[in-house]
Amino acid sequence: MPTIPQDSADGGPRISVDEAGLQSELRLAAYLSSNSLLVQHGLLSGLGMSPAKLLVYLTISTSTIQRFMRQGDIAPDLRGSAPLDDTMVGHISRRAVAAATGIPRENVRRIIVELIAEGRVIDWPGQGLTASRALLSQAFAQDATRAIVGELARLCDSLLRAGVLTIETAKPSESRRPEEVQP
Repeated sequence: MPTIPQDSADGGPRISVDEAGLQSELRLAAYLSSNSLLVQHGLLSGLGMSPAKLLVYLTISTSTIQRFMRQGDIAPDLRGSAPLDDTMVGHISRRAVAAATGIPRENVRRIIVELIAEGRVIDWPGQGLTASRALLSQAFAQDATRAIVGELARLCDSLLRAGVLTIETAKPSESRRPEEVQP
């Protein structure tokens, strides 16, 4: 099973933006990207959350596992849907959720009350919020993940065909980190 790359120092292939291709196909790239976001939003609408609630939930979910995912080589038994141990996950405060989402703190507080009542979020007094550990063991989460990954593959394929993206072999001195939620 491949490792989750934290940078491109391994010299393996990566997808990058072809600036000339992007400039010449800017309208198409804007359409494809926007349409993909709408499709992804539609796929996630099956979770029964308003856009604001979904944004709060995804912010908490992402921040919960962000530190774990950045560690590099992840053990095979932790790559699937098994819940992570409490010591492996991070926490985020309500204030940080509000800052990351741009949603007013009082609205975030109300949304979090709902997410806790639904069992999607756990409040650890003195530590902050985490997403429910069992999320990925639920069929709806696995189905949503498959659908979103499929949509992202279609987007990348379309952008590759249009010459907006290119596949290149990274130089050993180059390094890239995944985007992170900024609290």
